[in-house]
Amino acid sequence: MERKVVVYGGGLIGSGWAAAFLLGGIDVTVYDISGGCLENTRARMRVLLERVSRMAPEAVPAEQVETYLRRVHYTCDAEEAVTGAAFIQENGPERLQVKQGMIETIERYNSGAVIATSTSGQRVTEIAANAKHPERILAGHPFNPVHLMPLVELCGGEKTSGEAVEKAYRLYSEIGKMPIVLKKECKGFVGNRLQAALNREVQDLVARGVCSVEDADRAVTYGLGMRLGLIGPHMVFELAGGEGGIAACLTKFEVSKELLADLAAWDVRPKEYYQMAVEGARAELAARPREMGDTHGGLEEFRDAGLLTLLKYHGLLKKWEGD
Repeated sequence: MERKVVVYGGGLIGSGWAAAFLLGGIDVTVYDISGGCLENTRARMRVLLERVSRMAPEAVPAEQVETYLRRVHYTCDAEEAVTGAAFIQENGPERLQVKQGMIETIERYNSGAVIATSTSGQRVTEIAANAKHPERILAGHPFNPVHLMPLVELCGGEKTSGEAVEKAYRLYSEIGKMPIVLKKECKGFVGNRLQAALNREVQDLVARGVCSVEDADRAVTYGLGMRLGLIGPHMVFELAGGEGGIAACLTKFEVSKELLADLAAWDVRPKEYYQMAVEGARAELAARPREMGDTHGGLEEFRDAGLLTLLKYHGLLKKWEGD
């Protein structure tokens, strides 16, 4: 069945969403406030699709790139964009009043579409507070790069309907995403909270002089990060417990009180970390082999190539099929 899917707001996240829908076989309309913004989105989408084609031609053959790009309609007219849409992915700035204003504009021209906000920090209940139809508004929080990272976190507000969540879940699954549904609203959702816990400890270890910026990155990349890119923490517990599985692991192993007491607990980042991180990251980037990305752009390419390999391993790349 034909569905009109709208990416409401371009930029880094919007272009990623548009590419994700295209790669999932769904035509998309992209709205933004100016022609300049749309041109930036158009240019970034070309870069994203050409990179996927170069790194994974089995997913997007080179001769299909232009076909994909022609399946995008760009407009600066909000009414034209959302009229008749069945699903709208909103990607406005992370400011409550701006998002509420975007919802007001969308509702002026569309009263039936599911509206998923890409917010990473605002509560859906607050975003939908002034909406005429709050039951159709939910969070569809992606991870960057949006066109490659499978995870999408779905979270409803106090008035979001189960039907809206179900429709969003089906659509995201159809385009190859791996959605999860939060049972209640939670600041930062799941992924960002896990990331924040790791980041606070990483920053603390560097600030206290326990390890360098590069060694902190190595500990994650070549240690727990490799495992977690394949199986989640609970499945790590399952294997760590041997034949007894997670039950044996949780019974046998416990984090010591001494270690827990020594973990970072500050809520304001150490002042000294900023300069240490900037200088350390610059040195780490420069020291990387060229084929692993020794520039910002090169690092982005190296990351995307690795993500595509992981997607293949997880069996998710095969869902990306052109017309």
